[in-house]
Amino acid sequence: GILDRDVTGVQTCALPISSQTRGKKLKINIKWTVDCFKHHLKPNMSLICGMGMSGHWTFTETNNTPKHAHLMFDTDDGWTLSLVDVRRFANWKWSDWPENVGPDPVSEHKAFIKNILDNLNNKIFDNPIYEILLNQKYFSGIGNYLRAEILYHLDVDPFLSARQVIQENPRIFDLCKQLPVEAYVIGGGQLKDWTNPYQVEKQTFENWLRCYSKPGMATIMDKNKRKFWYNNIGKFIENDFEKLIKLQRYIRCDDMSKEIYEQLSVLKYINQDAKVLELGGNIGRVSLV
Repeated sequence: GILDRDVTGVQTCALPISSQTRGKKLKINIKWTVDCFKHHLKPNMSLICGMGMSGHWTFTETNNTPKHAHLMFDTDDGWTLSLVDVRRFANWKWSDWPENVGPDPVSEHKAFIKNILDNLNNKIFDNPIYEILLNQKYFSGIGNYLRAEILYHLDVDPFLSARQVIQENPRIFDLCKQLPVEAYVIGGGQLKDWTNPYQVEKQTFENWLRCYSKPGMATIMDKNKRKFWYNNIGKFIENDFEKLIKLQRYIRCDDMSKEIYEQLSVLKYINQDAKVLELGGNIGRVSLV
């Protein structure tokens, strides 16, 4: 039996549980009799859980439940399965899979591809590929560091329309499976002030990354104020001024020559305060007007 403390107080029932993943969501399937929770829920409901940035699961002796455990399932032999989250960004609700969460690119790979191809003519795929990669309805589970790594390995202009990139580079489907699996195998990452709770060496993840947060890569802030890391911005500035101006965003460039900077200045594509610092590989900063 399992004690569930999520509804009201402590409920004691035999509750076999199983789980499925879809992108960043975890579905906990709970089976019980009609009498169990009859005043609260229908039989055989599921919990949809989001981990947030730092949420994770532990299985410990009940008398050693972690301090920041917020959702707990207690076995009848003294153990507890806990959702632990120091930041309290984790969440859960009784539901089926949300409509805005598409098939998982790893565990539901064929359905993942079909979902994208069936909707490829939708207007949303007019948007740049670097934006669409964070759309969980189509690229479930792909987050900020994964989109940087996927586009780096794909070696395409990240500002092209998603439709064009997908049609011309079907390898993107394989990368959407391959790179999450690789990240999982090495134990996941540690970013900024978040420490991996499973004692994974931070350097292992750092060595795996090829683009995200790496010196020499360029960055912009996307429309959701998230920093996007990508490669080869110097060539992009040189070859496509008009597209660059349409972005109307702050750009940092680690691969911009003095000649390119001067061209941009002449065309008044940057403000007068922008400067190029000749340090190492001509590190530069450009503020678009």
